[in-house]
Amino acid sequence: MAEENKIPVVIRTQVYLTDPEYFCNKSWTLSYNLNTKSWISYHSYLPNFYIGENNFFYSGLNGCCTTDEFQAFAGVLNPVIPTTTSTTTYIPSPTTTTTTTLIDCDLEGEVRLTNCNLVGTGLITVPPTTTTTICSRPSNLTEFLFIEGYTLGTGPEVIFTASQVDACAAVPSIQYIISPANTDGSTLTTFSGFANTTSETLQLGNTVYYESGRDCTFVPDGWYFAYSPTPLTYLYQISGGVIINITVCDSMTTTTTTTIIVPNCFSFTISKTTVGVVAVTYTDCSGNPQSRNVGNVEGGPSTQTFCARSGSVTTPPEVTLINNGSC
Repeated sequence: MAEENKIPVVIRTQVYLTDPEYFCNKSWTLSYNLNTKSWISYHSYLPNFYIGENNFFYSGLNGCCTTDEFQAFAGVLNPVIPTTTSTTTYIPSPTTTTTTTLIDCDLEGEVRLTNCNLVGTGLITVPPTTTTTICSRPSNLTEFLFIEGYTLGTGPEVIFTASQVDACAAVPSIQYIISPANTDGSTLTTFSGFANTTSETLQLGNTVYYESGRDCTFVPDGWYFAYSPTPLTYLYQISGGVIINITVCDSMTTTTTTTIIVPNCFSFTISKTTVGVVAVTYTDCSGNPQSRNVGNVEGGPSTQTFCARSGSVTTPPEVTLINNGSC
């Protein structure tokens, strides 16, 4: 009967996952994508640490890397795991043995300071100063009043500069507008043109600038009447800012034309005040390509003047170009 009252003694032993007597490590590392919310990969290695980057990560085992190429450090667990044992005895209760593992969290390793000093020579580049090329009109220009269209009464405005035929067809309307019979408020469309001539009449080869100012804006290409000396005496064709044709319209709106083609040739002055010699290319009045070097090594002003066709002069940003008028 005494034997039946005895409680059997059970001895329990704490077993760890790292104990090879009980467990074989067949672990896998899985990768989870938070965007797709799915497991996307697995890895058959067992790293002791990870070093994460934006687009990739390092993984490694402690003590596997001994070269200087791997610039990283990690904490190492003490391989000797201290344990404490406490025993509690109950009579007639069973004896229980409890084992507690203490983890050594002291870091061991070497910290290396990387040298971030740059090796080499640094150059500070400063972009060149941008110079705007401004074309200046010549002085002593003569002002003329050009007619380019008209409005009859409350009708739409008519611009006739597109062709010689359109301009000559506008003669009757212009005659009506400038006559005393104009009582309905019909008007002419006019603008001021400034020509490089000292006479009261326009001539073939004259350069004509649009409105007042100092820039080189030319009168647009087209056919115009001008008060020179009367508004309907001559019809002028302007191309590239130059008068290339002078025409007379008769009363039947037919034309008698005397055409003299004058090369669109101007006198240009180029100058450069900065150090260095640069090339300026252009087409001369005969249609031949040319080139001029301007500038010097000391940085003083350098200036040259030559004749070239309008629109053919190509200058670098540091060169100033001035249009002196027709050659």
